[in-house]
Amino acid sequence: MESMLFNPWKNEDTAIQIRYSSIDAENRTARFPLHWHAYFELEFYLEGDADNVINGKVHKMHAGSLALLSPNDFHKISHESGNLRIRKLTFLPSALSAEAMQALEEYGYPFILNLDELEAEKLYEKFRQLAEACTKANSDTAVGMLRIRCRAEEILLSIFECAAPHQCLLSHPKSSPVLTVIRYINDHLDEMLSVSRLAALVYLSPDHLTHIFKNCTSVSITEYIIEQRMSRAYYMLMDTDMPPADIASAVGYRSIALFYRHFRRRFDAAPGDLRRELK
Repeated sequence: MESMLFNPWKNEDTAIQIRYSSIDAENRTARFPLHWHAYFELEFYLEGDADNVINGKVHKMHAGSLALLSPNDFHKISHESGNLRIRKLTFLPSALSAEAMQALEEYGYPFILNLDELEAEKLYEKFRQLAEACTKANSDTAVGMLRIRCRAEEILLSIFECAAPHQCLLSHPKSSPVLTVIRYINDHLDEMLSVSRLAALVYLSPDHLTHIFKNCTSVSITEYIIEQRMSRAYYMLMDTDMPPADIASAVGYRSIALFYRHFRRRFDAAPGDLRRELK
């Protein structure tokens, strides 16, 4: 499951968020399917082992591992057994100082870094200080926002001091048909999406797009669309009082029966039953 600890700004253009994600060994409802963000995301692994597939390449993660993803990176996390705990810091460039963003550009991204035990303990303390600042802050005051920004930048500085620039850099797709399609899908989930329509968007044949999408993401276009719709439906189910039928329409389903079939397959429960169980 994933929870947002704090979002100090009502304006999402300047948002810094700290999140906590976990999967218990006994509860496998939570998953981290292939997705793409419109912001930077720093993942700090606290417990467990996982495969983080970033831009189509598999990276082994464990306690003490870090991954920094930019708005142009797509990834998914695969976790087979045991507990998994991840602390996440998400931010947009406008949320940090110009100096911090310049330092991040010089350091390079996306990257993966494996910390030793002492480095991990120090970074955990930085995350704790940020969480404390978020809990105490008054988001309507400049001092509260400055405190949170400073704590977030201290986390980045601690990471920069652990490895030389570009030492842990991963391949970074500045632009690609797959990235364009992923962005389009995420922005148009409520619409009818077909492979032919998406292929026309990037001037490729449907067969060619299907091939390169599967190679880059390890899932088919249809599987990706269904997973994104199910993920959005889940959060709408938890965060709103919308009836399941309205949620189905909002995430692009014209058939209620198909929505229920996909939802049951994904969560092993009907939408209404899952809402009552988790709320």
